[in-house]
Amino acid sequence: MSTRTRLLIVLAVVALMVVAFAVPAFAAGKSVVGHESLYAKTPVEGGPWTIVPGGASGKMMFKLTATNTLSKFVFNGRGLVPGMSYSLVNHLGWPNVGILGIGVADEFGQVHIAGKYTTALVSDGDRLLNGRAKVWLIPTANLNGTVINVWDVPSMLFEGKGIKLNTLN
Repeated sequence: MSTRTRLLIVLAVVALMVVAFAVPAFAAGKSVVGHESLYAKTPVEGGPWTIVPGGASGKMMFKLTATNTLSKFVFNGRGLVPGMSYSLVNHLGWPNVGILGIGVADEFGQVHIAGKYTTALVSDGDRLLNGRAKVWLIPTANLNGTVINVWDVPSMLFEGKGIKLNTLN
């Protein structure tokens, strides 16, 4: 047996071992660490919305479980209205949202929202995001419970790429 054949066999065995251990570990409840950026955006009919240059923005770091819940998340936003209450939400489909957390922007226009979300994130079916979940930051006053009752795009932050959901379960 040639050296090349032996090397190919070893590489194939290593690849099978990686698949055999990685996939069941994720399915067994291991968390995946990720991040999602949120931006002020300008609507574009039928296409991706454009990011407002120099507009408000934020970043969410998270651990996503195999069941698409957030075992831990931290969101930090900037460029917001000082003293305004904001809700970090998962957009479920118009006009419904799931509220991940609420925070008030400080005197510098920064908000910090952290916690966990034990309800599974879902996609609202937006074809432009290929089944990814949308997370938005909305002024809390624009919500009536878990329903958006004021659509005020300039006061909101919208998803960057969206959160890729686990499809193994």
